[in-house]
Amino acid sequence: MSENTVQELGLNLDALRVAIQEEYGAVALNPQQGFHFHTGRPLAQMLGYRDPWLEGIPETSIESFAGTGNPFSIDEIGAGEQVVDVACGAGIDSLIAAKMVGPNGRVIGVDMTPAMLEKARRSAAEAQFTNVEFREGYAESLPVPDGWADVVISNGALNLMPDKTAALKEMARVLKPGGRLQIGDLIVQKAVPTSAKQKIELWTGCIAGAVLETELYATVIKAGFVGFEITWRDPVFDGAPQQSSAANFGTLGINFRARKAVHPAEWDAALEALPSAELAEADSVSILGADAFYDAGDKGCADGPLDEIAALLHRLEPGQTLEVRAIEPSVATDLPAWCRLAKHELVTHEGDHYLIRRK
Repeated sequence: MSENTVQELGLNLDALRVAIQEEYGAVALNPQQGFHFHTGRPLAQMLGYRDPWLEGIPETSIESFAGTGNPFSIDEIGAGEQVVDVACGAGIDSLIAAKMVGPNGRVIGVDMTPAMLEKARRSAAEAQFTNVEFREGYAESLPVPDGWADVVISNGALNLMPDKTAALKEMARVLKPGGRLQIGDLIVQKAVPTSAKQKIELWTGCIAGAVLETELYATVIKAGFVGFEITWRDPVFDGAPQQSSAANFGTLGINFRARKAVHPAEWDAALEALPSAELAEADSVSILGADAFYDAGDKGCADGPLDEIAALLHRLEPGQTLEVRAIEPSVATDLPAWCRLAKHELVTHEGDHYLIRRK
């Protein structure tokens, strides 16, 4: 979602940030109160954090852990590497990374919530970590030099950022060419409607800002990355102390990776491989509740849309749906025939909208 979209939704970015700070300030100051997400050591175990990783990490950091994935399961972080932890919270991932990089490496944790930063700094001092520091700042303007990092990690925060493009471009900026992105976050399997995106309480509830897999893929690539891959997914909100609307949108915790393109030609190739279709961000385009949306306009199937439809379906999981809008009358005959040949299911056809389920 771009800054323009933030304005179109009528979101007050400052008010949203204050609400998020209040929510995660409560996680820092009173982690036992119970939230719509899991927290602490039980969450770390649920997400596959290994016991040796947590050895020596102060309990004050562990108890306020509120991630949605496991960046360390994606790829090894090596000795001597430099790591940026975006939206580091109480510092658990930053401190684990500091252990992994050792005395010759360096970790910078960045967060906008003062209570979380205070807790992270206190934990680092208590555990006598000298290769990690915590800086106040926003993901959209990281206080880190260009090309500094070998790895950028983040856990459960990208979904809270309205301008994901700006945040991901910042991550690309601070990475060295070929540097690695290792992120735990959320996706939804049903697009969040515009009406929900306008509610700040659904942003702090980790729902309004979560996007479809296809949209996340395109946003990451357009920010300067290649090699996007989701390596794990799980319904991480199931059984949380407080109820939320996560299940209504098929919300999943994920781990994903990508790397900063080494050469412009490498990035150009990744951009060219993107489906040219615009992906649905809201119900303003999808009327059938699909996972992704493609507007073919007045093109008939013989004019090229089938290649783009096939590429979009390939990006979806089996069973997910793509809505196609096409006003050319011949599509009513040609698209069902193509679905039969490709073994995809044409679920319904309403006017010039077609709902296809991936095989």
